[in-house]
Amino acid sequence: MHELAGCRVATPSGDVGGYVTEYADGVLRMRADGALPGLQPGDSIGVTVLDPVRGVCSYAGLVAAVEARDDGAAVDVVVVEDLARHQRRAAARAAYRFSCVATLEGGASPASLRVTVLDVSATGARFMAPEELHEGATLRLGLPVGEELVDLRLRVVRHEVSSSGTRYGATLVDPSERTRDALYRLVLRLQREQARHAAEHR
Repeated sequence: MHELAGCRVATPSGDVGGYVTEYADGVLRMRADGALPGLQPGDSIGVTVLDPVRGVCSYAGLVAAVEARDDGAAVDVVVVEDLARHQRRAAARAAYRFSCVATLEGGASPASLRVTVLDVSATGARFMAPEELHEGATLRLGLPVGEELVDLRLRVVRHEVSSSGTRYGATLVDPSERTRDALYRLVLRLQREQARHAAEHR
């Protein structure tokens, strides 16, 4: 459980990020991105795991082992208490860059525009477009998910101007349960691939 999920370790000197390598038999094993000076076996510790399936999970435990490494530290924690679990399935988001031609609805006739999708979630997407779009603008595009093309209807809810162009945040309009499930499966797969890639390159 929690394998390759991101995590934060609460220490007296501040939080340190990392990822989970294994959680079994009441022991949570992690790799921390930074050093954990002063942490000793027997110390109380708090851990927050950001699991794409189970949501945000908070644990309290005792340090069983800590080992300094060139890339940070390895920590084993005996979990004493499962403090909280907040399911955030809809909030799960992953980078997914894809360019396509979308259809902008409204007006006398639909217009075509090229967009570049930046990331997706079960409730919407972020994308870049050369045209200036107003909040409330609605567009439709086909997003490849595995072997199928999922039809998305998106409504622009915000925008941000950056040096590389304008980025738009959009929410899904009346999505079917099948569409939400397809997007969530895509996000989960992407998060696992990205976490695995990060772990292999540490």
